[in-house]
Amino acid sequence: MINNGIINFNNVSYKYPRCTEFALQDVNLSATKAQFFAVMGKTGAGKTTFCRLINGIIPQLFGGKLSGTVSIDGVSTTESSVAQLALKIGMVLDDPDTQLFTSTVRAEAAFGPENLLLPLQEINKRVDFTLSATGLSSLQDRKPSTLSGGEKQRLVIASVLAMQSKILVLDDPLCGLDPKGAMDVLSVLENLKNNFKFRKYFQKPKN
Repeated sequence: MINNGIINFNNVSYKYPRCTEFALQDVNLSATKAQFFAVMGKTGAGKTTFCRLINGIIPQLFGGKLSGTVSIDGVSTTESSVAQLALKIGMVLDDPDTQLFTSTVRAEAAFGPENLLLPLQEINKRVDFTLSATGLSSLQDRKPSTLSGGEKQRLVIASVLAMQSKILVLDDPLCGLDPKGAMDVLSVLENLKNNFKFRKYFQKPKN
């Protein structure tokens, strides 16, 4: 297998603690930059486990038995802390309410960059751009609790994108959304995938 991707799984198998069966077994994958792909399967197939392996939550927080190697941007997930991996990987969960906890939409999008102690000008630049990219600029003064399910999920995506992570992982992001909310989220993802200006904005400056 060629290991030149930003995400690499080499013969990965994983079993949760106190479980007799593997959640995932013999997984091989190499994903390159700017690639957009979906992992599909029935409930219990291991999709969430796959996402947790990418950001190092497995095995660092869950324990269990892991064989094979998962590497992100050339570094094994067992050799990086979850906090270090979080700077490279933005995670969007299936329930947006578990990831929203500030008083306004704008404050939510700014929370991550603020914790990186970035200059105010840079924070505002990132927030303005990501809220625009996710169609939330007109809602920036709203309380997250007043948003629809689709709007909440778009806000989580905006807050993750404001961190300028290299990788965006979405774990069943359409779960529980009505058809309109699901289409709104899919539209945002399609726009992010295809919009050249967005990719250029997040390209790191050369030294």
